[in-house]
Amino acid sequence: MKNITPIKLSAKSKSGPADWYGDFDYLHNPLEHWSNCNFAKVEYDYGSSHGYGIRSITVETSEEFVKLMGWDDDLKYKVE
Repeated sequence: MKNITPIKLSAKSKSGPADWYGDFDYLHNPLEHWSNCNFAKVEYDYGSSHGYGIRSITVETSEEFVKLMGWDDDLKYKVE
């Protein structure tokens, strides 16, 4: 049986303009395509209660699964 290498990926979203409270609306996150994946643990940091969007996304998966999906570019967000 093949060994599976667990990895963690994490990326922060770009922030848009601040609102009246000084909170940001968050824009595109490079890991948002993981949102519907059932083969990984995906955690979201939504930021403040006033802003919209996701401040950051953290994914726990395996390197083999990333490559199987063809998402090799996501490996640059690997957390050591």
